[in-house]
Amino acid sequence: MPTTLDLHIRPGKENGFQLEVFERGNSQPLANLVFGYDLSYMTEFEISRLDTVRKDPYERLERLTAFGGKLYKTLFAPEIEKIWKDYKEKSDFLTLCIRIAREADGLEILPWETLYDGEEFLAAGAKTSLTRLPLDIHPQEELPELPLPLKMLALMSSPLDLNEHERLAIEQEQEILLRATNSTAGQGRLHVEFEDEAKLPIIENSLESGYQIFHYSGHGIDPKSGGGLLLEDAQGKKRPTSVADFLQTLQKGEKEFRLAVFSGCQTARTLNVAGFHDLARRLARRKVPAVIAMQFSITDNAGLLFAEAFYPRLVEGQALDMAMSASRRVLLHSDEPYIQADTFAPVLILSNDRPLKTKVAEAPPTATQVGIDFKVYLPLPKPSCFYGRRKEYRAIRDSLLYKNHRAVIVHGIGGIGKTALISHVATRLKEHFKGVYAFDCRAGTLAPDIILLELHRFLERQGNQVLLRLMHQSFPPEQLAVFMSQVLSQIPLLVIFDNFEAQLSHHNGVHEITDENLRVFLRTLMQTTAQGSRFVFTSRYLFEVDERRVGTIRHIPLEDLNRPEALGLLQNLPHLASAPFDDKLRAYATFGGHPYALVTLDRHCSRKTLADALEDAKTVQAELREFLAIEMTYSNLSERSGTLLNRLAAFRKPVGLDATHWVMGERIELPTDFLQQLDREKMPEEMQSMSDDELLRFFQGYLPEQRRAEGLDKLVEELIGWGLLTPIEEDGEASLLSIHSLVRQFCRDKLDRTLWNGYLQDAAGYYTNQSKILSRDQKSVKIVLDEIEASELLMESDEFEKAASIIVEVAELLNRWGLGRFGESLHRRILPKVKKETQSVLIHNLGNFLQARGDYESALKQYEKSLKIKEELGNRAGVARSLHQIGMIHQDRGDYQEALKQYEKSLKIAEELGDRAGVARSLHQIGMIHEARGDYQEALKQYEISLKIAEELGDRAGVARSLHQIGMIHEARGDYQEALKQYEISLKIAEELGDRGVVALSLNQIGQVYYLRGDYESALQQYEISLKIAEELGDRAGVATSLHQIGMIHQDRGDYQEALKQYEISLKIAEELGNRANVARSLHQIGMIHQDRGDYQEALKQYEISLKIKEELGDRAGVASSRGQIGLLFRETNRFPEAFENLFTALRIFLEIGSPDAGIAINNLRTLRAKWGVESFDSAWREKTGGDVPDWLKE
Repeated sequence: MPTTLDLHIRPGKENGFQLEVFERGNSQPLANLVFGYDLSYMTEFEISRLDTVRKDPYERLERLTAFGGKLYKTLFAPEIEKIWKDYKEKSDFLTLCIRIAREADGLEILPWETLYDGEEFLAAGAKTSLTRLPLDIHPQEELPELPLPLKMLALMSSPLDLNEHERLAIEQEQEILLRATNSTAGQGRLHVEFEDEAKLPIIENSLESGYQIFHYSGHGIDPKSGGGLLLEDAQGKKRPTSVADFLQTLQKGEKEFRLAVFSGCQTARTLNVAGFHDLARRLARRKVPAVIAMQFSITDNAGLLFAEAFYPRLVEGQALDMAMSASRRVLLHSDEPYIQADTFAPVLILSNDRPLKTKVAEAPPTATQVGIDFKVYLPLPKPSCFYGRRKEYRAIRDSLLYKNHRAVIVHGIGGIGKTALISHVATRLKEHFKGVYAFDCRAGTLAPDIILLELHRFLERQGNQVLLRLMHQSFPPEQLAVFMSQVLSQIPLLVIFDNFEAQLSHHNGVHEITDENLRVFLRTLMQTTAQGSRFVFTSRYLFEVDERRVGTIRHIPLEDLNRPEALGLLQNLPHLASAPFDDKLRAYATFGGHPYALVTLDRHCSRKTLADALEDAKTVQAELREFLAIEMTYSNLSERSGTLLNRLAAFRKPVGLDATHWVMGERIELPTDFLQQLDREKMPEEMQSMSDDELLRFFQGYLPEQRRAEGLDKLVEELIGWGLLTPIEEDGEASLLSIHSLVRQFCRDKLDRTLWNGYLQDAAGYYTNQSKILSRDQKSVKIVLDEIEASELLMESDEFEKAASIIVEVAELLNRWGLGRFGESLHRRILPKVKKETQSVLIHNLGNFLQARGDYESALKQYEKSLKIKEELGNRAGVARSLHQIGMIHQDRGDYQEALKQYEKSLKIAEELGDRAGVARSLHQIGMIHEARGDYQEALKQYEISLKIAEELGDRAGVARSLHQIGMIHEARGDYQEALKQYEISLKIAEELGDRGVVALSLNQIGQVYYLRGDYESALQQYEISLKIAEELGDRAGVATSLHQIGMIHQDRGDYQEALKQYEISLKIAEELGNRANVARSLHQIGMIHQDRGDYQEALKQYEISLKIKEELGDRAGVASSRGQIGLLFRETNRFPEAFENLFTALRIFLEIGSPDAGIAINNLRTLRAKWGVESFDSAWREKTGGDVPDWLKE
């Protein structure tokens, strides 16, 4: 069995030393000796001559041998030599451990590893080895086994201001280690990572990952100057680092260390290698079980040979002293004298001979349910292994966490590893944020509305609805960004925009964000989010978020992996790891350091050896190097697999497995017995008369198309096996298939343009087919976004008209859901690429988006522009629609006369064209004009006709709108029960349709009924729900209406201050929207507050402004209300003639329009008659009417 003999050396008398020999584990000494050794300057000089001698390596080897022989004779007196030989004979393996007391540590300078017994060197014997362990450090007990793979951090230090012959060739150093560890890495037993910035903060942060092996290559500091290492300062120049400072830096990771290696430069003359000694001993005292420090410089070839021999033995579990001896023997038996002399450079300080004992990793326990981390949404491809990019990772980390950069833009060519790097960053940094959210910018047009919507959903899943108040508000992009920055400053998120090049366009030699709204939004967001959240973009192209190039945004270019990084990646890929190192060098020479190319090559090697793959590569021609591996793999596909790949490559985002059947399959015809499942009697009359064949053809075209292909599973498996398809799993099963953008680009470039366009159009059909029979009201946000993705594919295939038809179709839903700015971006992007007729429709929709958010002036310009194009084209139906919308703008502004004029023009055209839906719309709006003017009878007539048409057309949304307005007529006439009935029916339909705008209107009016009945609590509840929906939809007019109604409740309760607050907010919104009717209403109520407070002069001022607006608008009911209120004010201030004039006018108008408020006007006149006096009142009445006061007024 292996045995260790410990040589304890302590100071003796005078200048001598005392030696005791122990068998480890036995406290009784086997022998002792007193010896002397001169540690004078001459001894140091003699030892210095043992270091590397370039001119004559033979002479160096001779000096080393002579020194070792002399040292052996000094220690190994006959008694001790006999013990050594006896133990050597009876032991399987014998280790001599030199253990020197602190008081005698001057002896540490001696190269004990040169001990030579005349036949062999003890440190490199066939059955012997030599280690060291200071006497004050106790041998360690058996350590816990480590799971594979072991992790090594290799630190390389080469300050920029060293002399040329002293500089470390870092890449060569790294390559030596990679070659040395190639076999162990290939077995999955050792993972090597490099750090080439030897700066203390960087070293400290690097150690957070936990490494069992720490390897340093570089220079030391002269022990006379305190010892230590020569590291780098912030500028990369020399930074002498004391042992104490370096040990402080290692504190984060040293508890994980099982082995630390300090090596002199292998490619340069090492400075002060003796400076490693004290550091090595102090690490050992800090319980690092094994430390190797070079006592001499070591040449390249020797370093490589030593590492190649040492690390495989180490990782295989061999005892460290045995591994060290075997590795030294490899050097000693070399044919090169330089290498032979380097045998004695490594010093091993060892307190446990098996510090890196490993175990087979246990399989993780099977979980019954996979936990979901709702704080991280990272739908980006996650590499099976991530290697390299330490410098770039560190730059991103430091920028986001320590240097207060608000955003980082990572840019580089396709497949260079941007997404992999950012996934790695997000995984490593997620604990520094409240959440991580990544947008894949390839899918559809990115817009501020979509960013808000997705982040709101993300936070909502965590129970945080802080962004809800911003939802559907249709804020200008700059304002929305400011509001969002306030939230994101308080809730720190890491927000990632991956593949952002999809949002860029190239102009004047630079790449810019295409969409103006998105550009303004992101620029403002970056400027205003000073703390908390941080942003990361990846893009193929360099671009600026802020044209001013503010210093808070950092650009990080991503280039090819350097040679050591590329070789390191190859060592960590599943199929290439075990390849010979020289083949890996050939792979690098062929494919370079392009990560995607190397990963694709690895997948190719799942079926072939690397050597064979490299032979294949010689016959493949590819325009781009990164396409070489794809081309090589593509050429191995079966014809059908290649076709499937080409067709799937048309998709820009992951798709379901059913997409494979869509692109490859034949249409499944409906079976004949399909008709037996139908009841012909319930079909429309024209369908009942069809033959079976005609009916089948009808349903074949009407229903979503189904396709089926045989044998696709094997094709998909083949493409996944080659790495050309990536499965995305959910609950352990592949549910989606994804294609890398580089593969997509490869297929696109390889195919004929006409064929590729056909594939794009077929892919678009996959999305539109799924929603084929859904009505507009049945579509969800996801379905609409899929349809928009179809439009994107159609645009790529130059089918702009078809793309525009989809965008036009979804416009109303986007408006309804408060995603108007997103819709606006879609419309503006395709507008220049379509025919004038289509342009007129798109421009009309732009008007709708602008009108919905209250920008009436801009909306009117769009409608008029659209109208002009339609008139030029002779599109009378389009003209009618534009006139209708222009009328609505005038109505919203309170210009009822002009609105009525536009509606009547639109109505006339719709009637001439037989457009019944258009007729219903115009009649509905004409009814609203009559209602606003107080002509309830005429309004009701128009609503009922409109309702009837909507019912006949099956237009449920139109039915809901008409019922709502009919309810308002009943409310105005005082029939609250009937009004409530109509509102509730309208509300139910709107809820079923998901039309939240109509839901808000109905709730508001239901609240109004409760208010008029005096049930303020119920009224307030309805108003507040309505207000919340209006805020979420961005319906500012609806917000103003609800605030106005809430103000009335506070006023009736006597809380004038709160009432005034609500009215003033409502007034401000109405003024901003140009809604004169609502301005008049708010002014009227503000006047009532002043009147109730006794400020009659201010009250009269507000009433008169309100009255003037109502008269200009032709709002008869409003005029009557203002006249009545002015009359009450005059009555209270004893201005009876003016009071009579205004109250009489109010009564007359109320009676003419059939308003229930006529009763209130009668009571007000009765009170005036009593207060003014019967004689004065009756005289005024006779003068006004020519008759006596009626009896009903005298009661």
